Amino acid sequence: MKKLKRHLPLLLLAFGLALSNPALSGPKQMLMLMEMLKQNGSLTEAQFQQLKAAMEAEEPPATPSSSPSPVSPPMMAEPAPSETGEVRLSTRGGSIKAEAYDGESSLELTAQIAADAAFYSSDQSDLGDGAEIRYARIGLEGSLYGAWEYGLEADFAGEDIGLKDAWLGYRSLGRSLIRGGLFKQPFSLEEATPSAHQTFMERSLINELAPGKNIGVGMESHDTHWYLAGGIFGEGPNDADDKLDDEGWGGSLRGVWAPLPEKGRVIHLGASADYRNFGGDSDTEASWRIRTHPESHIVDKTNYLLDTGKIKHIDHSHSLALEAAAVYGPFSLQGEYLRTRINIEDYAEPLNFHGYYIAGSWFITGESRNYDIKQARFERITPRSNFGWGEGRGAWELALRHSYLDLDDQDIQGGRQSNTTFGLNWYINPNTRFMANYILVDTDPDASGLNNNPKIFQLRGQYDF
Repeated sequence: MKKLKRHLPLLLLAFGLALSNPALSGPKQMLMLMEMLKQNGSLTEAQFQQLKAAMEAEEPPATPSSSPSPVSPPMMAEPAPSETGEVRLSTRGGSIKAEAYDGESSLELTAQIAADAAFYSSDQSDLGDGAEIRYARIGLEGSLYGAWEYGLEADFAGEDIGLKDAWLGYRSLGRSLIRGGLFKQPFSLEEATPSAHQTFMERSLINELAPGKNIGVGMESHDTHWYLAGGIFGEGPNDADDKLDDEGWGGSLRGVWAPLPEKGRVIHLGASADYRNFGGDSDTEASWRIRTHPESHIVDKTNYLLDTGKIKHIDHSHSLALEAAAVYGPFSLQGEYLRTRINIEDYAEPLNFHGYYIAGSWFITGESRNYDIKQARFERITPRSNFGWGEGRGAWELALRHSYLDLDDQDIQGGRQSNTTFGLNWYINPNTRFMANYILVDTDPDASGLNNNPKIFQLRGQYDF
């Protein structure tokens, strides 16, 4: 006891150093210190064993590990969702998305900007070289209270602001969506695929016969290998539609079967139907008109190569489209046939207009077109490597398309035209690409009665998210 008192200052000093220095505060270091005190006579054997037993009793059980775990700094607990009004922000995919902590509501910003330049070579007419902002779209989409979804988009390109989408929908049973407002009628694979994800700068000639976007209500659903959508629609947001004086009302239906919807391997087969009643009466003369340029948008808007003129006394029309597509690795093939029949009070037989296109593409760098069965359409291309990152070169795609449209029937001479388009696409990253199209046009005859066969070279730079 006297020895313990004599060495008590040394013992307290040793324990104080051990507590103040983390390197000396481990169990092994403390045991070595106690051994030294015992050898110096500051601790008896009984006292040493008593302290050792106390240390072993207080030491937490060891966890099996091949190496000692690093000491982690203390973490502050994240506040519970009910304790904060903040939202999660993400920029995945180049977009900006805000989502509530409970996952019930979200808001995502979308945009598409495209600048075009075109050069025309024609002996018969001046189509007008030039440049333009083809798209300047900003939109919002997301969810509300879990089951509700919405979409809103406007295009600021050109002189006027155009509303492109404005709808509210309800998600039922997880895979079905019921919505109302302004959106695309379910019709045609090419029409369903967003312009930002098209292989060529412009859609094919037959797209002039597709119904496009109108105000209505519709429902769509899908499973692993099928997609079905339908709806009833009135007029679009622009009453001064170039195609119709009185759009009346109508309905459309699209069904798709995809026996092979895998990544890099796709087989897609589908059909669409559209019916429209123009609601004409004795006081109203409903009329219908199709006029179109070659597959280029910059061309002088007053110079139409195909034009049916106004066809009056329209009663109703119906259209049928067949579609097919296949993807095998870097190769893809896609085609559609479309026929429109117009019933007119003054004609014993209905008018029939029709057209088709077939297109193929090859990714030289090995990518594949991305297919989405949820909407039965093609989506954004993802390059294997982004240009500018180390050895990245982006994705390169060669494409070829032939399209044909016939607007001649009975005494309506709207003309016949076929376009052959060669395309080259360079995808810098998933959001940025450059496009080049060279188009050979064959018109027999055009709206002015001439055999106008211009050649078109056009370029585009595009960014979207």
